[in-house]
Amino acid sequence: MTYWFRVMLWAILGIIASCFALIGLFKLLYGQRTLKDMMIAPIVIDEPMDECSISATRTFVLATTMLNKWDQKIYNLKTGDEIAYPAAPDAEGYGEILGWINDPTQDAFFVEPHWMVNLTTGVVSKTKTLGWEQADYWWASLAIPGDGEVYLKSPDQQYVAGFGSIYRAINADPPLGEVVARSSFSTTERCINAWEPDSSGYYFIDVHSRFRVSGPLHFVKNPER
Repeated sequence: MTYWFRVMLWAILGIIASCFALIGLFKLLYGQRTLKDMMIAPIVIDEPMDECSISATRTFVLATTMLNKWDQKIYNLKTGDEIAYPAAPDAEGYGEILGWINDPTQDAFFVEPHWMVNLTTGVVSKTKTLGWEQADYWWASLAIPGDGEVYLKSPDQQYVAGFGSIYRAINADPPLGEVVARSSFSTTERCINAWEPDSSGYYFIDVHSRFRVSGPLHFVKNPER
């Protein structure tokens, strides 16, 4: 084996090792997701979360995590930053955040035991008792409703959200027609209030991402809107 042949062989092996290192780095950062997935459904909030709820103005997301301990945080969808909301007016403090107010003119949410926190105005108001022991949850009709559907139609009823992809809606079961935007996410958790009002895309959590931790939050854009 000549000297130059050995040099060339080591150079080729070095290039191969570098490629494997880059692939490993990509998987470390993005789990098993491909570059195509990241282009179709880019990461919006790069934090662990098991449940998500988008505010009525599309400015914030309420993220709930259940890893090690139950926790709730609010993030700005534009910047990705966690936001701090006004302190509770009394020593009892805040409990569980129950849901966003269903009002597209303001970002406000109900929180136990008896508060409504308005992020738009910065005002914290005392409401009726919100305890779970009540039979009549009067606040529920004012909050953005959740949905238990596996496939959720867009606001214009033309598309269906499912598994990080967008399909054309058809009258069938399942209602999945032609693929409009396809990704390879196998298990996802759709946010409450996931679809944009103009049907231009929706938010979802990648459930089986890196290190088997749910999250991050993605947004898949509808190329036809």
